[in-house]
Amino acid sequence: MPEPPEKPVLTLLQQLKDGSVNPSTLTREQRRQCVEALFLEGYSVPQIAQVVEKSEKTIQRDMADIRVKNALNPSPELAKQLIGDLIVRTEAHHARLTRIAGSSDASAAEKAQATFLAFRVIRERTELLQSLGYLPKRPAQAEVVHHLDMEGDDRPIEAAERSVLEILEIAAETGGLSPEVAKQLPDLQEKIDRAKLKEHAERLLEQQKKAEEGREESDGERSA
Repeated sequence: MPEPPEKPVLTLLQQLKDGSVNPSTLTREQRRQCVEALFLEGYSVPQIAQVVEKSEKTIQRDMADIRVKNALNPSPELAKQLIGDLIVRTEAHHARLTRIAGSSDASAAEKAQATFLAFRVIRERTELLQSLGYLPKRPAQAEVVHHLDMEGDDRPIEAAERSVLEILEIAAETGGLSPEVAKQLPDLQEKIDRAKLKEHAERLLEQQKKAEEGREESDGERSA
């Protein structure tokens, strides 16, 4: 006699909830599938026990067996798979947030929040990859160089300042900053101010070097 076709766990759960399937007819494997699915939905052990009509001790044993079944041994290949999954998921989240930020149906506040969260997804993914050793914490020979004499090129400091102004304009139109943006904006402004101060100091240093070179050339001409 052929075995009855295996039911999807969600179908089985629905039948348990509507009473069309008696919990006592479940096989051990079916019960564990239901226990795991209910746990992932946020059910507590007593609630799961009530649905499948078993004791809480039985559910706890099922949970222990499920943890053993789902256990993973650390390996380079597993790490690559999990990191790959992380990148795919964050790209999907970033794409959805970017669509919201560019949607004509979204309000200015929703667009600003989506833009901020899209940036945050990428930033936190980068920080996680750095903590796991997949990315360096600082680029090799990293040095931010500002080309002060290149007309038409957008400089990071000025771009950041324009973004801050746009955030404030949106906030003025929508009645205020979101709590997350309001929390982080002062830190961003402080970083911009520090970058501008560093840029100014580097410009003065360059001027001083050029002046020193000019004096040396003048002294050399007089000596000749």
